[in-house]
Amino acid sequence: MDGYSLIEIETVILFKIKAWLDMKERKEVGEDIDTKNIKKHKNDVFRLLANVSPTSRIELSAEIQKDVIQFIEQIKEDKPDLKNLGIRSTSFDEMLEILGDIFLEKEED
Repeated sequence: MDGYSLIEIETVILFKIKAWLDMKERKEVGEDIDTKNIKKHKNDVFRLLANVSPTSRIELSAEIQKDVIQFIEQIKEDKPDLKNLGIRSTSFDEMLEILGDIFLEKEED
């Protein structure tokens, strides 16, 4: 689009992951953070992920990969309601696997 920069869905997912991690941590240390905003970022990650090709692969710095790993570990304790988000054909575990496949380097055998 002329005059506009386009951001790939995968990039937006990374921003949403970082926002969720940051807001969740700030809330845990006592900052006045609206839980609706935390939930919105979490749900946005999964809504966006449902629209990414499962074959997409993004190379990330080690620091950003750590954020993705931290998100995958922590989100298991705060699972989104995928059906409520309109995601019916993919399970939560499958979504996490896709997220890892897209953003995390695989160990060579």
